[in-house]
Amino acid sequence: MAHGVTEDITVGLTLPYITREGIREVADEEHEEGEEEHTEEASVEHQGDAQGLGDLALYGQYRFYHDESAHSASALLLGIKAPSGETDEVSADGHRFELELQPGSGSWDPFIGLALNRKWNGMGVDANVLFTYTTEGKQNTTLGSSLAYNIALSHRLGVNEDHGHSNESDQDHAHRFWDVVLEINGEWRDKDDVDSVENPNSGGHLLFLSPGARLSSETGWYGALLLGLPVVKDLNGHQVEPKYRIIASLGKAF
Repeated sequence: MAHGVTEDITVGLTLPYITREGIREVADEEHEEGEEEHTEEASVEHQGDAQGLGDLALYGQYRFYHDESAHSASALLLGIKAPSGETDEVSADGHRFELELQPGSGSWDPFIGLALNRKWNGMGVDANVLFTYTTEGKQNTTLGSSLAYNIALSHRLGVNEDHGHSNESDQDHAHRFWDVVLEINGEWRDKDDVDSVENPNSGGHLLFLSPGARLSSETGWYGALLLGLPVVKDLNGHQVEPKYRIIASLGKAF
């Protein structure tokens, strides 16, 4: 939810619902000398699912540059993430998931970011970068601070008119706009600290290539669906790499 205080200042909040399905962990097994290593399939333990409300984020955005003739703008983002999410999800064998797998973190984390966009001839480019500084949360764990960056290229396919009946108002004759979208979504995360000890099997760099589609309407409704495919999986130590992610959104502007 977001509210435009002025033409250039926006305040808002986000409250995600997060689900992680088919969580797997690398088994911690000791091998005797001369014993053959287990296969990758045998060394992975299936732990079940974790889901619930994530952490509430409060933010303010200031648009410091706007060129209407060039259809371009730039904005600064400042905010903080509050410890409101679920942190007690358990695995299939009844053990509480590590904090990095929980929907929430239990920590207060400030963040700062920059966003840019430009549109021309039915094309659009959006880019943003966001740095989050993490503090200690549940389980005596400090998740690694992160730097996220995203670049999106969109192209408007056309306009479809949805004609209403003769007794309906002009507002019901809405235009719908379809955009095809291709995004690059990257995130670098520092290693986690557990009881003030650095976890070598945490942190790293992930880069997703995310094709998708977006539908918007003159009535203010919009929605999008993206499929993220990892193309860079440079993770520290022993971690199970992600196979894909799906991002869906639905919104209404007033």
